[in-house]
Amino acid sequence: QKIAEFCEKDSHGKTRLQVFHKEDQTFRNVKFSDIAVLGRSRTELAEMESVLALSGIPFARYKDANLFKGRECQQWLALFRAVDAPDFSGRNRAILNTALVSDFFRISFVDLETKKWEDPQNPILLLFAKWRTLVKKFRWAELQESIYGETQIDKFLCESSKLQSFAKVKQIGMYAFDYLYNNRVSLDELIRHLEGLTSNSEDADEDDGNLVSKGSDLDAVQLMTIHASKGLQFPVVISLAGNKGKYAQAPGP
Repeated sequence: QKIAEFCEKDSHGKTRLQVFHKEDQTFRNVKFSDIAVLGRSRTELAEMESVLALSGIPFARYKDANLFKGRECQQWLALFRAVDAPDFSGRNRAILNTALVSDFFRISFVDLETKKWEDPQNPILLLFAKWRTLVKKFRWAELQESIYGETQIDKFLCESSKLQSFAKVKQIGMYAFDYLYNNRVSLDELIRHLEGLTSNSEDADEDDGNLVSKGSDLDAVQLMTIHASKGLQFPVVISLAGNKGKYAQAPGP
């Protein structure tokens, strides 16, 4: 409730809570990403996750290995596999179909049966051709911008009930393109890496430097253990420590 109140805007567009901006020496609106919630363990953070999800407040776990186990990572894998496919003939048509029914395009199963997907001038097929060209030139920034700008993912997942899923999509997207940049790998190698993370065949723990960390452009409340928060700074910090268990005579915050 307090988090929602902090970020609520008045008639002048100002949030109830203002945070101090050191560089400009002025106050600015607070964002979800300015807020960190600390717990002693991941288990202690689980109840907070449920509350935030019910409230429609986006949140992200700092360096969350389980991030790659959900449907959001499968959505990215479906899209990347389609972009990596040389064409959509034969068995590759199934690869295209999987990408088309994802949240990036949201094409219905009935629509998949129409002949328009055999037309090389179909706008979506032309979009995939454009993305393949960008991949060949290793122009990852343009590819990332085009995916967010020319698909339905932003529009569909920006509904209040889907903000948490959108936060995960953005996290995985940032991780994927950072992986391409930092490791100088191909799209196929990225796909195999993500597949490894989803199947646990590649290690991914809280101390792994390759895991998704705090994203400055991801507007979501950051959930983390006290141990993981060392060295980090946030304008607003909420601690769950000491709130273990519920007592009728002394309810937790």
